[in-house]
Amino acid sequence: MAKQNFIAKALCRLAGDLYTKESTEKSLEKALQKARENVIPLDIHNDKWILFSDHHKGGKNRADDFRLCEAAYLNALEYYFEQGYSLCVMGDVDELWEEFPSMVIRSNGATFAAEKQFHEAGRYIRIWGNHDEIWGDPALVQKYLQPLYGSKQLEVSESILFEVRSSDDTLGRILLLHGHQGTQNEGESTKVAKWVLHNIWRPIQVVTGFSCNTPATDWQIRAERDKIIYAWTARQPRLILIAGHTHAPVFESYSHRARLIAELSDAQQGVEKLLEDGKTEKLKQIEKLSADLQRVEGKLSPDERATQPLIDPLPCYFNTGCCSFADGDITGIEIAGGEMRLVRWPDDNGEPRRKVLQAGSLEGIFGTLK
Repeated sequence: MAKQNFIAKALCRLAGDLYTKESTEKSLEKALQKARENVIPLDIHNDKWILFSDHHKGGKNRADDFRLCEAAYLNALEYYFEQGYSLCVMGDVDELWEEFPSMVIRSNGATFAAEKQFHEAGRYIRIWGNHDEIWGDPALVQKYLQPLYGSKQLEVSESILFEVRSSDDTLGRILLLHGHQGTQNEGESTKVAKWVLHNIWRPIQVVTGFSCNTPATDWQIRAERDKIIYAWTARQPRLILIAGHTHAPVFESYSHRARLIAELSDAQQGVEKLLEDGKTEKLKQIEKLSADLQRVEGKLSPDERATQPLIDPLPCYFNTGCCSFADGDITGIEIAGGEMRLVRWPDDNGEPRRKVLQAGSLEGIFGTLK
């Protein structure tokens, strides 16, 4: 694992995910302005959405980070389609820095067909990210993607804005975007990044099976980017921002790991006295939280586990995580039944069912942001 991390980090640094606070905030402002031209009403009592990002669909070889997650994703889409959810895929759905579009399309017929069902039912929106930024060109969407999704017109946006309502009351807005906004790898440096990933990293992956999706393997980049995006969002009135890109699930501005640690600490308070009184419910809760924490930390390096969370943040920043975890798990965010929910597929037993990792009331979250 140490060897894998060293090679991955070295090459991903060459590929670059460079940004500044200023460039990120400026790009977020532009994305918000664009999203105002693409507003979708969301009734918290009737509408249901599932948000996934960062599939990195490849060519079904050892360089394909989605390959191990495909079964979980297909099970999830079957469930959400039957339950009447709408689907939003939020960028880096296709790995087009390492593969050509024709290879990705040829290798992922099942997932394109599953997404097509949502599109034909009028329950599908798509956002482009940095690894599939070519879908920002309508001509390329028409050439490559449109035939996969049928006759209904397909559009791919940089950002989407939900206007969130409860009955006759407007609660606030939810901005959906990939989360790479502000990166400074434009022009010639983007060409270098893509060349490195396609010609150096991809052959290494094919041989070794190592995985690298910048910035997911670099915790310092991930933590800094999360904090910049959080700080910008916290200054916007009644705005929630949901992103992907980092591959790290975030709920109410806390990483999933940070929240588990806090809940475990709370559960452990006074446990000795409860056990003396013969009350074992708290012990079962501790065992469950410990198991969840162990599963999350199994994905992290020592540097990642040492990163400190924000203190008492506003619940304005969320991250879907990704659909390309090396263990075959996927994570996403549901918006349904008046709640936001961070979910994982499969469940703890490996069954094709979702597990709700965190949940919160939309009215409560927006009430805090006021």
